Amino acid sequence: MFPMALQSKLILVFSILLALFTMQGFLFVERERSLLTEEMEERASVLVRTLAELAKEPLVSLQLGRIDQQLQSIRRERDVVWARVADKNYRILSDTRKEEEGWILSGSLPEKLTAEFQGSTLTVRSPILVAGSIAGMAEVAFSLETLKAKIARNRRLFLLIFGVQLLVGGSMFLLLHTQVFRPLGIVLRRIVELPPELETLQIEAPPHSSPEIVEMVRAVQNMRERLVTFQREVLVEARFAVMGKLATHMAHEIRNPLEAISGAVELIDPEVRSPTAREFLGVIREEIGILNNYLKEVLDVAKSELSQPSFTDLSVLMQETL
Repeated sequence: MFPMALQSKLILVFSILLALFTMQGFLFVERERSLLTEEMEERASVLVRTLAELAKEPLVSLQLGRIDQQLQSIRRERDVVWARVADKNYRILSDTRKEEEGWILSGSLPEKLTAEFQGSTLTVRSPILVAGSIAGMAEVAFSLETLKAKIARNRRLFLLIFGVQLLVGGSMFLLLHTQVFRPLGIVLRRIVELPPELETLQIEAPPHSSPEIVEMVRAVQNMRERLVTFQREVLVEARFAVMGKLATHMAHEIRNPLEAISGAVELIDPEVRSPTAREFLGVIREEIGILNNYLKEVLDVAKSELSQPSFTDLSVLMQETL
């Protein structure tokens, strides 16, 4: 697996969080829709059962006026569109929509409570039981507009929250990109493209950089200054090392001819009788000695090592000094 950049990791995490929040919001909306639907069905079931119980006695005694009163009472309930009561022959005895009274419905009477969604209407039917047998049916229709409005409101609320979080997340990512990722990328590219001459290197924090990036650039500048100082010291030490090697080589090359000259002087010394010539031989010996001393000092300096600290008895040193 290839290593991912920090910005790519952040985008991946942000995308995963966005997907999780979207899924959570979708589940929340669906759960709210299911709860609201169940609440509507429960309320409708209670009302239609109540109507069936209230219509039982008037249905047996054919007191249609009382059934009309009960239907009007049910009709005044919230979200009720219409209500009606039919006898065991499926004939409508009373209906809040007066034009349908007396009609014969098709089908059969329900044996238990049933609910049916038809477009924007929920129709609930309940049998009217008298002495254990079905004597009729109570039916109530409810409007689903209120339910749909609540579901739509929940969806709008979710979309609003989703939009706000998306805006906040995008703003945070843009802020990080502007003040962290982009300046950091520029600084890293400048560091990678370092010129050979560190003295000419100047790294500045890009505009709109965060305080952390500015501090990092200052640290890099401090490191650059230290590197420049170290580089100069290394160059000086390297030059001294080269000079020491060169001096050692030259000292050896000069000492060999001097030894030859000194040997030749010693060989011809017994043959020289002239005082003037012997005086010149003495001068040659003296100059050879001076040159040898110089060469010895050069070799001692070239071969000398750095002194190492050691413990010293100050009392002994003071006695030797005094």
